[in-house]
Amino acid sequence: MKAINFFIFGTLATLVACNSGTQEQGSLIIDDQALTTISKDSYIEHIKTLSSDEFEGRMPFTEGEEKTINYIKNNFEEIGLTPGNGESFFQKVPLVEVTSTPNKILNITGKNGNLSLSLLDDFVMGSRRQSELLEVKNSDLVFAGFGIVAPEYNWNDYEGLDVKGKTIVVMVNDPGFYNKELFKGETMTYYGRWTYKFEEAARQGATGIMIIHDTNAASYGWNVVRSGWTGPQMTLEMEDNGASLAAFEGWFSAESAKKLFDLAGIPNSILEDAKKPGFKAVELQLQTEATVKNDIKKSVNNAAKIIDDADETLFNWAWWETNFDEQAKSAEAQYQALIRDADAKIKTAVAAAKQAQKVYSHRNEILNLPNLMVQGDPV
Repeated sequence: MKAINFFIFGTLATLVACNSGTQEQGSLIIDDQALTTISKDSYIEHIKTLSSDEFEGRMPFTEGEEKTINYIKNNFEEIGLTPGNGESFFQKVPLVEVTSTPNKILNITGKNGNLSLSLLDDFVMGSRRQSELLEVKNSDLVFAGFGIVAPEYNWNDYEGLDVKGKTIVVMVNDPGFYNKELFKGETMTYYGRWTYKFEEAARQGATGIMIIHDTNAASYGWNVVRSGWTGPQMTLEMEDNGASLAAFEGWFSAESAKKLFDLAGIPNSILEDAKKPGFKAVELQLQTEATVKNDIKKSVNNAAKIIDDADETLFNWAWWETNFDEQAKSAEAQYQALIRDADAKIKTAVAAAKQAQKVYSHRNEILNLPNLMVQGDPV
């Protein structure tokens, strides 16, 4: 929803920016039409309309999605824009909605006994694999610190570790949260985000990954994790239907993690050890099994696209995202050029001021020149 709102704002702003300054008469007509159509009041009306209940939150996979993209298309047509994707204003973006239903009880077994954890209260779990049923049997649990591989920070929690077929248990955030001299200190890097941890676990070949929740390190409570992992989750369609991802991904509550380490006969101080450089992953000598049922929906999730006639610039959100770095570098280059130009002008002005100051220091002699010339004294 936020993405659509931002897209609409960027679209309206671009209509004004792209069309202003055009030389051709035909484009000027479109400019006039756009400028009279896009105003503060009309913008407010667009927001009111799109945020109304009729549009169902503009949620993909709903009738509100179709209403939203057609509303944008109709407004493009009204202000004289032409399609930018052949004869269409739309660009297909394959989107997948996955609603995961794991077993309500997660069983963990070890030589010291068994542990049964309850869904939502003790753990949350889902799968982004586009498969209706995922079953994992007898997966060994391994505690791998933060689950980070960061060569630039000389940190590798997976060093010497083969996690194929195994379930990785990791901490949230990165070492800098606990030691300001590590990583970027209190500024969390991407390595600290749960998305990275899932990605890295998949790269390492893990079957499953569970993150240990910590309110301070995550900056949100267990209630956020619980609600965020309940219901549909959306992602872009993958060529392999998510087969390269871990079979299941999820979180343990802090209390559940403590019970897990107790069952493994490992003191909770292992969490402190994992915050220090050189930590080595620990096999917990525990096993788990998981079953996840997925309800899968697919949508093209069309996004509006605009293009002006002949001499003007193609603009669509996918293009902007792809080329943002290039645009940013161009802007930076222009900024630096302005700085150099201003610096040169300042140096010229300073030199002129110094010359003026030198002349001013001899003002008495200069003012007395006419008298000297009348008196016949040498100048």
